[in-house]
This record gives sequence, structure tokens and C-alpha cells, in this order.
Amino acid sequence: MLYFRLSGWRGSVMLLAVAKKEAPVSVALPIENMSVSDKLAAIEQLWDDLAKEPGNVPSPDWHGAVLHARSEKVADGEAAFSTLEDAKARLRKQG
Repeated sequence: MLYFRLSGWRGSVMLLAVAKKEAPVSVALPIENMSVSDKLAAIEQLWDDLAKEPGNVPSPDWHGAVLHARSEKVADGEAAFSTLEDAKARLRKQG
């Protein structure tokens, strides 16, 4: 399993990838010199790579608890599903 940790390091961000039974891989990114577009591209590359094997990405226990609580609200009639378009329209009205 592969875990990532971001931590500050002399004005840059250090990305550590730690794989089981392998030495950590360390990459320093010059965050302060990157444009917003470059930063978003780096994030997108990380997500694309992680998405190749979603079963290897751990989900915290609280995710399951939140999903369970939301499912109960739907079952009890306290909440309902919305389409993406309806949700966007509601958010736009809120300001």
C-alpha cells in the first residue's frame, strides 16, 4: 500500500510516498514558484495515479459512519437525494 504525506520544507512542499517494504520516495516541489495551473496539474496527476488502484487508497473509518448516518436520514425521510443540477441551483441561490 502506498501512503502520501505532505510537509513543509524550506519554502517547498516535500511529498513523501512510503510503500510497504520499500524505502520512502521523497520529491521536493517548489510550490512557491509554481503557478496555480501547475499546482492543479500536479494534484491532478496524483489523483489520476491513485485512481488506477482505488482499492489501495485507505478510507478513514469516519467515512463509513457518515455514509451510514446519511443513509438512515434518507430511509427515515429526513433527507432526499438531489440531482447535480438541483444542488448547483440551490447553492447559487445561497450566494
